[in-house]
Amino acid sequence: RFCGSCGMPFEYDYAGPNPPWPRHLPLSCILAYVPFLFWLPLAADRRDPLHRRCANQGLWLTVTSVIYYAGLFAVWFLLNRYAGVYWAEVCRTLFLNWTPLNWRSKLPYMLGAQVTLAFALAPLVNSLCGVFHGMGSDRPYRIPVFGRFQLIRSKR
Repeated sequence: RFCGSCGMPFEYDYAGPNPPWPRHLPLSCILAYVPFLFWLPLAADRRDPLHRRCANQGLWLTVTSVIYYAGLFAVWFLLNRYAGVYWAEVCRTLFLNWTPLNWRSKLPYMLGAQVTLAFALAPLVNSLCGVFHGMGSDRPYRIPVFGRFQLIRSKR
């Protein structure tokens, strides 16, 4: 008389298709959205299609995180090594030496900083969306763009 997923006691018998208690993904499926923990649903139940879908989304999130951060590191390394751009000086130029007359010269740096920040936060936002969506839903969150492709195939 307890829920197999969350352990909540059933108040009464209910035979309808939509139970009155909250439904959510198992904990292993929710934790799959933390990068590098995509294997947890497969360890819990390798044959269940739901666990395989969650593991697939977690694997895509891990792959895109590695690609994003490797790209950001490569850009930082190349700019630092070959262009002589030091991030401390860029930040000092952007935030300390600001006057109304030189805002046009600083605009490209500010736009670049905004794009870099958005690019760096994309995997974190996808991870948080997957975790919070999994807590309140019984279906896995599909990450944008790559989530529709399957790296981990369902067994037939």
